[in-house]
Amino acid sequence: MPVHATEALADKPYVRVSLHLRTAPSRRQVLRSFRAAAVAAPVPLLGGPDPDAPPVRIAVSESAIHGVNRNDAAAAISVWAQEMARTVDLKLAPQQSWLQPSTQILAGVRSGALDVVLLTVPEYRRAQEYLDARQVVAGGGAELWIAVRDGGGITRIADLENRSLLVLDSTFTVLADAWLAVSLARAGLGHPSKVLARLSRHPRPNQAILPVFFGQADACLATRRTFETMFELNPQLSRKLKTLHASPKMISAFLICRKGYPEHWRTPMLEKFNRAKDSESAKQVLTLFQAFRFTTIPGDALRPSLDLLDAADRLPAAGQP
Repeated sequence: MPVHATEALADKPYVRVSLHLRTAPSRRQVLRSFRAAAVAAPVPLLGGPDPDAPPVRIAVSESAIHGVNRNDAAAAISVWAQEMARTVDLKLAPQQSWLQPSTQILAGVRSGALDVVLLTVPEYRRAQEYLDARQVVAGGGAELWIAVRDGGGITRIADLENRSLLVLDSTFTVLADAWLAVSLARAGLGHPSKVLARLSRHPRPNQAILPVFFGQADACLATRRTFETMFELNPQLSRKLKTLHASPKMISAFLICRKGYPEHWRTPMLEKFNRAKDSESAKQVLTLFQAFRFTTIPGDALRPSLDLLDAADRLPAAGQP
């Protein structure tokens, strides 16, 4: 349903206009209905066909969840995991903490207390010696875009100096800081904190993109998919905003096994995650992670993301010449 622009910007309208803009259903609304359905029709937890296979200990990092109530997220992940147990005979360890903070999930990886984790690329780098990256379960990656208002005087990334930038805070923008820092450095500029007049983060696409459309901010950073969805809902945005800078596709979060997990159980387990991705609960979890789909891919697909973080690490820190 069309909403007034000030309603789309929710708690802090930037301008008062009569322009009508459309918004997609929020992930919170989708997950709330899913959680209610799960309560109404609980899914039994069943064991796997191999009586010798140990129960799988699995957890999702809170760093891979953005803009969703933690309880809603934990409930969605729990029902998804239990439905996998029922539909593809994946045996799960009982009484698991499905959603964990970064420090806890990394400690579980290092101690061997977890078999499968879903985490972000920066988290993976902090514990990669304990994880088996030959194969991972992930989406196809996402491109990051910086967009500006057409005719606003910004034609190259160096023109962002002393300008404002709004960043969408989402699962797929966890690499935004590193990409922005490397992009500015390659343009001959310094650290974003020194170059930009203002950088702010926002959990909703409307809050990150519409202020640029209305001339209240200079640039915005989000995924290509986010921009294209906003353009489809509101064609007037595509006529006023233009892409200033774009990244290659990069994976930001993925599912991975620990090293040492027995090979004869590991490969079938990853295949079961693949087989379960088309279930109704899997679709809800993909909504949670803002992803179209997950599939098993070679670990080499992580290389663009890791190379970016390596390049960012080589840059001078903020405050250094």
